[in-house]
Amino acid sequence: MKEGPDRIDSLDLEVVKRKLTLPPEAGGYGWPAADSEEAIRSYRAFLKRVRTYRAKTADGDGDLLGHGPSPDPVTDIVWHTHILFTEKYHRDCAALFGAYIHHRPRVEADAAAGHPPAGA
Repeated sequence: MKEGPDRIDSLDLEVVKRKLTLPPEAGGYGWPAADSEEAIRSYRAFLKRVRTYRAKTADGDGDLLGHGPSPDPVTDIVWHTHILFTEKYHRDCAALFGAYIHHRPRVEADAAAGHPPAGA
């Protein structure tokens, strides 16, 4: 992987693209290749916003303040798909950010009603 500002642009997301374009009966989403490529470009832009946010909000201990940028729904599907490849996602986060980037979905209060957290 390249060093510098283009590390996110050079991130290999081919396996994510394959998952997005696979037909549903094969475990994919069935997206056309062009739509997948556009969604991956949006995901890369989101990763850059995450990087900028982390650079601006980390305190001396590296803890982040606030919730960070939120992806649009299509970009979020790409993020979910990247996360499915757990080892790759972990390595990619370490290489790009020096830490694992957790996905903390926001849920409307009404949508979350009746669904207590695990262990509650």
